[in-house]
Amino acid sequence: MSVQELYDQAAHRYDDIVEKTNYFGPVWLNRELDRTKKPERILDLGCATGTLGVVLKQAYPGAEITGVDISPRMIELADKRGCYSGVLVRDLNEALAFSDDSFDLVVALGFMEFLEDPISTLKEVNRVLKPGGTVLVSFQEHWLDKPELAPRTTRSGVVSHHAYTLEESIDLLKTSGMEVISAISEIGYTSSAGFSCPYVFCKGEATR
Repeated sequence: MSVQELYDQAAHRYDDIVEKTNYFGPVWLNRELDRTKKPERILDLGCATGTLGVVLKQAYPGAEITGVDISPRMIELADKRGCYSGVLVRDLNEALAFSDDSFDLVVALGFMEFLEDPISTLKEVNRVLKPGGTVLVSFQEHWLDKPELAPRTTRSGVVSHHAYTLEESIDLLKTSGMEVISAISEIGYTSSAGFSCPYVFCKGEATR
């Protein structure tokens, strides 16, 4: 099963999953938007059904928001929410289909663990951001001292998740050419099996 197939299958119940697992992404996003310069153009990568798009639209009702996801079924549901100016199905392992300096804010939560080469994707984020633009991104976290609680690799069915330490997460942003403004560790969600999955939530700034 591919990542696309995994999320296509989960699309009809994704909003319930977000609620039942206490997904921290919307909470953190709301917090950081209060500390972020008002954007005119926003890119929501891995937008799923538009959970974060709703948060963005409420914060910036006049902004142009574009949603991108690998799952056609997720994108179909996201489009129906009415929070996006446009939506696009795209494998985020590939180059982004946008010009340089296109966005003031890029949100990239909840999918870096699936990518083959996150640095390549983050370099693309840096490219499409305007100089000084903001990225809000998360990485599934690995704890070197407690791998039994936060392993390097976990799975959703047969789909692998690759986790990074806090230091590695910061290095991924720096290596992509962006400046790290802040990085915190929080429980991203708690699965139905009771696994509390930690994430690193980072705020960065595009540089040239």
